[in-house]
This record gives sequence, structure tokens and C-alpha cells, in this order.
Amino acid sequence: MSLQFARAVRQSSRSTCLQQIGNSSQQVRGAKKLARSTTITVALLQDVPKFGRKGSILAVARGRMRNLWFPRGMAQYLPRDEQKHLKKEGIVMFERDVTFRPDLELNKKVKAAEVEVLPDTEALVALNIFLPPNLQFARSTIDTTNAIHGSIAPADIAAIIRAMAASSEGDVSKVVISPENIVFTNPLEGDKIRHLGTYPFEIRLKGTEESVKRNVVVTKQAADGNGKA
Repeated sequence: MSLQFARAVRQSSRSTCLQQIGNSSQQVRGAKKLARSTTITVALLQDVPKFGRKGSILAVARGRMRNLWFPRGMAQYLPRDEQKHLKKEGIVMFERDVTFRPDLELNKKVKAAEVEVLPDTEALVALNIFLPPNLQFARSTIDTTNAIHGSIAPADIAAIIRAMAASSEGDVSKVVISPENIVFTNPLEGDKIRHLGTYPFEIRLKGTEESVKRNVVVTKQAADGNGKA
């Protein structure tokens, strides 16, 4: 009697386990049906770097579309019926193109369109014709001395020459001058002008042994802000 009871218990346990497994499988299948896709199909309304060109149809994260692309007019939702229609027409969905960088292409075009720079030998010829013999600077003085407030450095001279060249026409507008190209003929304290007077300097470019010789003339600034000879 006890043996029959034991067999009945084992059979009942097996039936219960199989039923539980069956219920679990049904629950998993139901969960799969209820799981929502994390992506959505959209059509790009403009070029999007690292994704694709305007008109591309691709799947993107729902959050990206909802929070970023749609509010900014970068893409539009593609309804299911339209997706089916496109499928019938043979229009397939694009893969995301992480190598697509229209911003870098634009930078290349901008660089290609930059103003042409004159060769050093031609730049010196243009400067020699264009620059006046003296570059005038007006500065206020410290008390009754010839010492000026602040100083005049090669960077100040280069900036003046660049401004004059940029506002002109012809080849001189293509000349590029940096502080390293300005060399004072007579040694100065700290390579800067600190007093009134006339100071010769040269414009030297790496591509040529020639130079353009000019003067910096520092005059006392009058009370009305104009230089005074």
C-alpha cells in the first residue's frame, strides 16, 4: 500500500512540474509579444553626421527621435503603411553610416577657398612698394620724460602692417606678416620700444635673403589724442 502511494506522489509531482514549465513557456512567449522595439523607422530631413544623408530611411533609437531629431526638424516618423509601400517599390532601409561627416567636407571646401598667400620673394616686392618709409605710433609719456606708457613690440608692428595690407587691393592683400618677421636693426631692451624716437627695423621672410627696411616713429600723444611731431 505504501509503495503504491509513493508512486502516486511521484507521478503527481512530475505532472505539477510539467504544468509549471508549460505555464512559464507561455509567459515567456507572451512577454516576447509584449516587448516593444527600442528603435523606430524614420526618414532624415537633412544631412546628419555619422548617420546619413537627407532622404535616408533608417532605424534609430526612439529616445533620440522623440527628444532630439523630431523637435529640431531633423527627421520625420515613417508610418507602417508607408513603410510597406516603400518596400513594394523596392526602396530599402539604409544602414547607419558612421563615416558620413558633411561637416568635415565643408571645412575642406572652406580651406580650399582661403585667400592665396604670396610667395616670400613676391611678398617682399609688394611690401617694398606699398609700405611708407615711416610707421607712426603716438603714445603718452610718463611725466616729463621721453618714456612712454607701455611699449611697442614686433607684434604691434606686424598687426599694423597686416591691417594696412588687408584694407588694400592687389597682391599686397595676400601678404602674411607675423611678429617673427619683424627685426629691430638696433638692439632694444627686451626687443621692445619704450621711449619716443625713431627706430629702424627690417621685415625678413624665411624664403629670401632680402629684407624690407622701414622705421617706426614714436611721437608724443597730444591731449586731444593726436600725435605731435
